Amino acid sequence: MKRIYYAVVWSIFGYIARYLVWLLQNARTLFSGNYFILVGTPQHGNLGDQAIALAEYQLFAECDKEKAIIEIPSVIMYKAKWFKKWIGNRPIFIHGGGFIGTLWFNEEEMLRGVIKNYPNNRIVILPQTITFEDTEWGNQVKQESIEIYNAHKDLIICAREMASYEMGKQLFPNARVLSVPDMVLGYRTEISHSKERRGVITCLRCDCEKALSESDNEQILSILKFYFGNEIEHTDTVIDKIIDREERNEVVGQKLEQFASAKLIVTDRLHGMVFAMLAGTPCIALGNTNGKVKGIYQWIRECQYVKYVEKIDDIAQIVPQILEKKNCYYSNLDILEKYTELKKIISCI
Repeated sequence: MKRIYYAVVWSIFGYIARYLVWLLQNARTLFSGNYFILVGTPQHGNLGDQAIALAEYQLFAECDKEKAIIEIPSVIMYKAKWFKKWIGNRPIFIHGGGFIGTLWFNEEEMLRGVIKNYPNNRIVILPQTITFEDTEWGNQVKQESIEIYNAHKDLIICAREMASYEMGKQLFPNARVLSVPDMVLGYRTEISHSKERRGVITCLRCDCEKALSESDNEQILSILKFYFGNEIEHTDTVIDKIIDREERNEVVGQKLEQFASAKLIVTDRLHGMVFAMLAGTPCIALGNTNGKVKGIYQWIRECQYVKYVEKIDDIAQIVPQILEKKNCYYSNLDILEKYTELKKIISCI
């Protein structure tokens, strides 16, 4: 019993400490009063989420260069009531990603806390994937989310692929649901391309969104060895590191440079595919458990050097074709138009 008591006390003090650190870091901007509120930003090592935050900053700057951004990371937003003084009646923007529903339930709980504690604020959920698993628990979570989301009178949900858009329209009729690309598709960055391209990089999942089996991975490796021999490098877009917002640009940039050093990327990660596209590196993408890779590929299917495959056997046929692509370059001018409605919402605030 004592252990439980001390654990609870330690947890409370730890949370208070994180809140005070946040307050000190943002004091000047908070007292200026001129800021956007961005909730749910990452401090973990998922570089896809970190890149989403970078792209969100760019979007906000396009809409209002004078306003700063106050980030409230997920790890401290679980006590949503603590931030009422600083949020006031301002609109609340929720960091984009893939956490509406059951897949990353801690984030869903954080989002619910915001919706319930700020019933009179406009809440804008930036481009998200919606996933509810088809189980008894999943259906229970879905019903709870339906009730909580639909109870809010000014909720805007941006869905980043068509399946999520259609689900959002069906489940949350009281919300305004928009179809908006993943934020990183509109991210603008410069990559040096200073290294000579060599070999292939695999970027394959090992978490709850993994759809490939170990035998699938071995088959992929066998195919790649035929074309690249031992010039095969393995990486991930998730690293074991806490990343502060000051480090975000550098760490994401390093991963993009790594992707730019390869002749080919093979990945089942959404942002593995997107990073390859930004780096101008030919890419073969495979699916994950909730279909978001395939869904978001539809936004970029005209990109000639990124190919989505349904079957592993298709990789062997596509590798020689895709390696013929030279001077690959991604222009996001067309995709930037897809953010117009979201930009209007931000600009009107």
